[in-house]
Amino acid sequence: MSLIPDMTAYWKRPKFKTAREPQSASTLIDIFKLLVFSLGGVFAIMIAVGLVFQIMGLERPDVSDDFAKASEKRYFIVFAVILAPLVEEMIFRSWLGMKWGVLLILPILLWCVGVIVFLQEKALPYTLDVTCLIGLTILVGTYCVQYCRTATIEGYHEAVLERIFPFIFWVTLFGFGLIHLSNFESNDLGLLSVLIVLPQIFIGGVLGYLRMRFGLITAILFHAAYNGVLVGLSLLVMPTVTGG
Repeated sequence: MSLIPDMTAYWKRPKFKTAREPQSASTLIDIFKLLVFSLGGVFAIMIAVGLVFQIMGLERPDVSDDFAKASEKRYFIVFAVILAPLVEEMIFRSWLGMKWGVLLILPILLWCVGVIVFLQEKALPYTLDVTCLIGLTILVGTYCVQYCRTATIEGYHEAVLERIFPFIFWVTLFGFGLIHLSNFESNDLGLLSVLIVLPQIFIGGVLGYLRMRFGLITAILFHAAYNGVLVGLSLLVMPTVTGG
């Protein structure tokens, strides 16, 4: 089975329940082909984004100082190939294949993100921050209570999940991409900032498909292999990276 057309078909209509593919030698070959395809797709997107920035007369933001300094350390290889795939897949996709994860863990994660934003945002008055935080807490708390009340209704959560899962799937991969904006210096591009992380959004879609098709371990290993190739290529281009 070719994974590329299967993946593009899945992107058109993400489904919570997917036919899990058993691991075999042919499956591993298909996943390797998907890795090559993904790397080619990422580089194609990067070239296209560069052309768009050039046509529009915009400057692409530089890599942030913190990220640049971290990439020069010896431990960066361990971080990029082991820690980052493990942590990012656990945060963004570990719960994606579980009914209670999508319907309960995701709202709680969003609440945690909201708490961090409201506690760190200094542009708003303190009282407005507190009001928004209380409102968000009440909203998520009410949702959690409703989730528990409807848990005993046969088929109710399954029906809800079937309707909202495509939206959840795309939110997770866009969130995965946007979190990588922290790797770049702040900019005034507004919504155009999404262009900077289109490669990460694309690979997030690949990882999301693999998570649902083959399971979390496959997604983690694929993510590690993908990052490993990128780090290896960066070492060929800039051999001083990780030398400090």
